[in-house]
Amino acid sequence: MQTIEKLTPDDLKQIIKESIRETLSEKKLRSVFYEVIEEISLSKAIDEGMNSESIDQNAFLKKLNSRIQ
Repeated sequence: MQTIEKLTPDDLKQIIKESIRETLSEKKLRSVFYEVIEEISLSKAIDEGMNSESIDQNAFLKKLNSRIQ
């Protein structure tokens, strides 16, 4: 194995990819990782919603239902 000084950017990229792949291969850790991403996304959506103008509830539900069907 090369010393860290001799690693190319591609070598480093490959090492990081393999490390992430190994880490996420454990189902429990993968599940936690996905939950963290979902929580971050939800938090961001809530923050954005707090800074936007309100809309009519009926208009929102109508739009939501049109996307579900």
